[in-house]
Amino acid sequence: MALVPARDILEIATIAGYGVVTVAPGSLDLARVVLAAALEEQAPILIGALAQAPEDFLAQLRELCEQAQSPVALHCLGNNGGDPFALVEQGFGSLSISHVGPDRALNLEETTTAVSAAQEAGLWAEAGLGWDAMDHDPDAGAAFARNCGCNAIAVDPGGSPLDIDELYALANRLIAFPLAVADPEMASQGHGDGLENWIRRAAHMGVCRVDVTLQVEAAFDAGGEQGAKACIQEFMTTLGSKGRW
Repeated sequence: MALVPARDILEIATIAGYGVVTVAPGSLDLARVVLAAALEEQAPILIGALAQAPEDFLAQLRELCEQAQSPVALHCLGNNGGDPFALVEQGFGSLSISHVGPDRALNLEETTTAVSAAQEAGLWAEAGLGWDAMDHDPDAGAAFARNCGCNAIAVDPGGSPLDIDELYALANRLIAFPLAVADPEMASQGHGDGLENWIRRAAHMGVCRVDVTLQVEAAFDAGGEQGAKACIQEFMTTLGSKGRW
């Protein structure tokens, strides 16, 4: 099926109410495991990578994705200040933009500029929302999302748990607006219903992309290919992306 536009994967997920797994593999071996898991589960997936990764690694990663038999898009995990057109040439379809300092006005200005440049290049632009900088205020967070012009918002809780009720309040102010979360294990800490229920509820709130790289890498180190594959498939089931193609 080769690479598909990230927009096609994430817009459909948002509308249908499920989340898409993102994994940034540190090796081609893990990348093959990730793509094999997606094929077995008939699930779309995003493969993450840094724009600064070695050129030969990015080229081989792109080749693997182009040979995939399930829907896959390449997601750039950060290129602040870089050339978004170069990212498109490398095969990326989406970009995480992170300006999450304590100055709200500066965050908005820098994010808006970066979003505009990314979209001009044809990328799906996902803006980081510094939850601490917003004082956990859903109205401020929703205003930031609308004003910066992004395609999606990645909620950054700043290394602390992300209260599911706060996420719900933000989602209610951004109806049908794509959201993303990185490291769900950290985000869900303190949630009485556990990680699985936190993720399931988040997906129903419009969280269309969940980065589970840390969890998959740990499973790969502990249990090899089968451990990583089982971890990925469990997240796909919980997020509701299993069988979506």
